[in-house]
Amino acid sequence: MNEVTARASAKAAGSEPVAPSTGLVVVRRLLERLHAAGIVYCHWKGNEHLGPAVEGLTDLDVLVERRQYLDLQRVLAETGFKRFAAAPFRGYPAVEDYLGFDRATGALSHLHLHYELTLGQPYLQGYHLPWEERLLATRVFEAQHGIYIADPTMELLLLLVRDALRSRLRDVLRRRPSEKYRRELAWLLQRVDSTEACETARELLGAEVETPLRRLLADPEHLRRFARAALPTLRRYRTYGPVSATVRGLSRELQRVPGAMNRRALHRPVLFKRVSPRGGTAVAFVGSDGSGKSSLVKETVDWLQVKLDVVSIY
Repeated sequence: MNEVTARASAKAAGSEPVAPSTGLVVVRRLLERLHAAGIVYCHWKGNEHLGPAVEGLTDLDVLVERRQYLDLQRVLAETGFKRFAAAPFRGYPAVEDYLGFDRATGALSHLHLHYELTLGQPYLQGYHLPWEERLLATRVFEAQHGIYIADPTMELLLLLVRDALRSRLRDVLRRRPSEKYRRELAWLLQRVDSTEACETARELLGAEVETPLRRLLADPEHLRRFARAALPTLRRYRTYGPVSATVRGLSRELQRVPGAMNRRALHRPVLFKRVSPRGGTAVAFVGSDGSGKSSLVKETVDWLQVKLDVVSIY
């Protein structure tokens, strides 16, 4: 047993995971198998809206212990989660996409499987934070949904860091964080101890962030000051140089424009989202005139194209 597994198991001792009582059946089955197999994982961001995530309305962002890869693949196969490969300009290092089909509701659950904390700029995610062991070792069990989640202190720091790394010139000029971000921040601030948060931030990001973080904890409007104090340390974790990151990020963003045009108007068989490594599938709708084939095709395309490339052929 490695150090992360041992520490996470010790932290969970005395609080044996129970079967989740909410969420899609396919998600509940996945969580049950993960616990039974002893897989060390946690849902590491967006826990303010954990309910919609287990219901398939938003994505599940799960960090896993890389050294348990083979056991994890067995669990995913047993529970019906299938790997889908992202288009080259949409994928990120150490992140895999899996879709699970919930037969009871017809909903799709999208699992973002993270082996590393890859985050940063939109469309690029050009940073790797080496905090995986810390995050997994401090995870906590959320009994309502039957899932391990990040400790609120670590999730708060990651939220602040993600905001600092995401901010481009256009975002700075806009100045106002999104409503989703403000909601997550307020939810986390209610759950953290300020002393513990400052100690953790000082350990991971340096003493320079302590004063800005204390001000932010007292008044969330001080987001930019924390970002300025944290960026010098965060630059150590870049996976691209400044010029390369700008060029790559802009290029990846622009490549999404043809995809949007194709989805709305052109409907050409070109891959822009995700594809099954097992090959595509053709579904035929057969029936007499007026039997509703066109309506069924439209509903099916609308259902699948949120996550996958779908082409309708008449």
